[in-house]
Amino acid sequence: MKLNDFVKLLEAVGNFLQATGGTGHIGDLNALVQSLKASKFKTSNDVFKFAAGQPLYGTAGDKMGYFLPILESLSAIVALAGKKAISDDLKQHITDLKKISELRISDLLKAIAEYSTQPVRSSRQAKAAGAREVEGHPDIEAYFQRLEKALGHDVAFKAVYEEIKNDKRMKKPSLLELANKFMGPIGSKATKDQALDRIWYRHKSLQQFKTET
Repeated sequence: MKLNDFVKLLEAVGNFLQATGGTGHIGDLNALVQSLKASKFKTSNDVFKFAAGQPLYGTAGDKMGYFLPILESLSAIVALAGKKAISDDLKQHITDLKKISELRISDLLKAIAEYSTQPVRSSRQAKAAGAREVEGHPDIEAYFQRLEKALGHDVAFKAVYEEIKNDKRMKKPSLLELANKFMGPIGSKATKDQALDRIWYRHKSLQQFKTET
């Protein structure tokens, strides 16, 4: 769905909420609309892909999950109006939104604002920058701190874990160093998968302990 169409839908929801007195989160919705209008995104899919990359930890503030009932209602209304393509897009975004329901609205708005002020790079520049990033060294300490902060919070920990797992810079030595730092000594002959399993094991054990107590 084009971003402009998505924004218009959100604006229509905001107008409806105001008209019916349901203004509990109208400020958050309006802030999101204005943020998207000023953004560089071209489609609604771009928005959700960007949001999926934001850290989910933290408890203070309203979460993106608030918008779930809005999208679900919109999807049902649009389907009744016979707009199948838009309805299908909204159904996909409902799935996308469930994955980031714990993301703070304020954090996403801040991230979008920062992203929107970055200069637009050509495809050649972006490819070169990506190559340099892959060739560079991962920040083991940063990953360690994020794992520690997310520990015990299932959604947040999974997000950091998947990022580490998919980071092409995280070669075997880096993964072993991180696993050793996060979980304790691990043999130098351990594989990448064993290092990842060791990182996951600490979180899994904590979750099991919380369930049993």
